[in-house]
Amino acid sequence: MRAEHFDDQDGFILFPSSTSRGAFNALTAGVRYDFNKYLTLRPELRYDRFNGLNDAHPFGQGDARNQLTGTVEALVYF
Repeated sequence: MRAEHFDDQDGFILFPSSTSRGAFNALTAGVRYDFNKYLTLRPELRYDRFNGLNDAHPFGQGDARNQLTGTVEALVYF
């Protein structure tokens, strides 16, 4: 588990694609599963939320203030 908070009052973090001014918050949960000594899978879910100072929507195609993403990482050891 991981929680993150980043407050960007100037809107520079996403420059040049966006100038969203406000607070970015994220929660991440993941597990690790070792199949054997050669293969490990690490699935992860992440929820991001933006509390903006203006009408900015930094996620999606510029139309959302939150997003949920999932990833799976496969590690192969040799």
